[in-house]
Amino acid sequence: LLDKGHSKGKDIRKETALKGVLVPVHPGAEKYYKEVGLMK
Repeated sequence: LLDKGHSKGKDIRKETALKGVLVPVHPGAEKYYKEVGLMK
């Protein structure tokens, strides 16, 4: 899905998706990331 929306999308992996994110994420996204173990 992401690789079709943006050329860099193919480089995004769940293990590194949040690396370098300096702004708060959407509360719904935060909930999901916590549920799948990508955020504490």
